[in-house]
Amino acid sequence: MKIVKGKPSCGVPHGLSAFHALGAALAISAAAVIPAASSAQEADTLFIRHSSLATPYGVCAHLYGEEHPALERELALMEAAGIGMVRLDFPWDHVERVPGEWNFMTHDAVVAAARKHGIVVLPILDYGHEKYPWPTDDDRPWRNYVRHVVERYAVDCPVFEVWNEENDDNFCGGVGTPARYLLVLRAAYEEIKAVAPNARVAIGGLVNNNPIPWLEELYKLGGGQFFDILNLHPYSDMRNNPEGLLDRVLEAHREQLRRLGDAGKPIWITEFGWSTAERKPGFVPGKDNWRFQGGADETTAACWEARALGIAFAEGVEAAFHYELRSLERKRFDRESHFGLVRDSLVPKPGFLAWAAFIAMRPAGSVQKDAKWRISGRPGQALYFP
Repeated sequence: MKIVKGKPSCGVPHGLSAFHALGAALAISAAAVIPAASSAQEADTLFIRHSSLATPYGVCAHLYGEEHPALERELALMEAAGIGMVRLDFPWDHVERVPGEWNFMTHDAVVAAARKHGIVVLPILDYGHEKYPWPTDDDRPWRNYVRHVVERYAVDCPVFEVWNEENDDNFCGGVGTPARYLLVLRAAYEEIKAVAPNARVAIGGLVNNNPIPWLEELYKLGGGQFFDILNLHPYSDMRNNPEGLLDRVLEAHREQLRRLGDAGKPIWITEFGWSTAERKPGFVPGKDNWRFQGGADETTAACWEARALGIAFAEGVEAAFHYELRSLERKRFDRESHFGLVRDSLVPKPGFLAWAAFIAMRPAGSVQKDAKWRISGRPGQALYFP
């Protein structure tokens, strides 16, 4: 596959056709992306990193809850874009609303529908349960929940994520310190491996407020042996491009793993993206809620999405998930309502086209040359690889 370096602009007029927008939003050359090598010798000469994943592309979607009525339509959109994984919560208090009574009807439907579309589900084992104060010395209820989920879904789900953003007060649910999280992680890891020894365990995605010292402490406590995948949520300021930000985060974590004696551990990004919310009129930084300070315009966000994917894979990331598929658009100026690749109506935004274009140029099964990305040097031009 030969791809000629172009000079697409990130300033895409909204009036362009979908295919022009798709190509322009990509803003990347795939010169360092090569289909699977035909021989070991060729692989050596191309400095290729191999991955055992069927696909490195994923997206987050709340398919078990309010988006469940659109399950088939949302999965069809993922399939059309070439997105092969979907990440969603398997909440403890949803599947065991009453202690000892299990209801997996909704999640059964999601996993079965995803299988039909060729999409792999990444379950998030979370959060607490009001009937079972946790973490405590008695971890049997948590272990029981984990075991029930894994026994039911390990055939379809090769990776399980334990919690979400446990280093952030908004999501920690009482497990926010490394010591408390380790109680949750170790119990989950032991139950997962007991049921499905070949399944992999991902640490809950660490958000960007304090991941380096937080992870350092977890390793000091012996937590490194209880997860197979380091999982990050490297959000940047919603109005800044990824170059010089995303790469620094990934390189810092890779160096940390090397220093901790765990250099071979794969890194996943299970959330990243840019909100396209408008800035609330009269917003005052430091006074008003950060959620209302606005994001990027849709075209710029699409460019950054594709460039971030290129950087992530060049930095050795094994899988990347966008947060999220669908913008629920509840509030005009709320960042959380506008992260999606498609609108609430499921009409694609430019970011969806950028993902589709990137995946088309670097399809699942491609391999990555060990080459650094760089900017072309002129404003508005492509991120590319030598």
